This record gives sequence, structure tokens and C-alpha cells, in this order.
Amino acid sequence: MFFLLMACGSKENQDQLQEKYTYYRDVQPILAKHCVRCHHDEGQGVGDFLNEEDVIALAPQIVNSIESGRMPPPASDPNCHDYIGSDFMFLEQDKKEIIKEWVESGSPL
Repeated sequence: MFFLLMACGSKENQDQLQEKYTYYRDVQPILAKHCVRCHHDEGQGVGDFLNEEDVIALAPQIVNSIESGRMPPPASDPNCHDYIGSDFMFLEQDKKEIIKEWVESGSPL
């Protein structure tokens, strides 16, 4: 009985770890604020980030683009506000980590 309880506890811990971040709760709001202006149906960016299936299919490439600095496109320091909307072109490190951890955990919805 003890081992059965331990196994169940381990599964619960794994489920909680896997769902630390979810698409709808954590990732979609980041994409909506920082990425959808270009990544939408008929937009200039690849993929429709309003569609969770596109985001999941492109998830490894999204992380790669963020980590390499290609995305979001380079903009000046958002504190300068040198053009309208420049603050949306900057993605803070904590948001980058949320997206990366979401992808690494299997991209739960």
C-alpha cells in the first residue's frame, strides 16, 4: 500500500511539474502582446500565433528564434519609446523562460 501511495504522489508531482505553464494561461497572453502583430493569418510573420495548433507545431522554432535574438525583431531599449509600440517589441527574460519551459514540458494547452 505504501508503494502505491508513493507512486500516486510521484505522478501528481510530475503532472504539476508538467503543467507549470500552459498555453492558454501563460503563453498565449505573451504571444498576443508581443508576437501577433506580425504572426497572424495573412501577417508578415510565419505562422498564425492566434491558432494554438500553429504555435505548438512551431514551438521549437519559436524558442530557437527567441534564444538566438532573431525574435522579437531587435528594437531599441523599451524605456526609450523611440516609436509607437516599441515597448511591445521587447520580450523580457522571464517571458522568454516561460515560453521555453512550456515547450520543454510538452506544450500543454
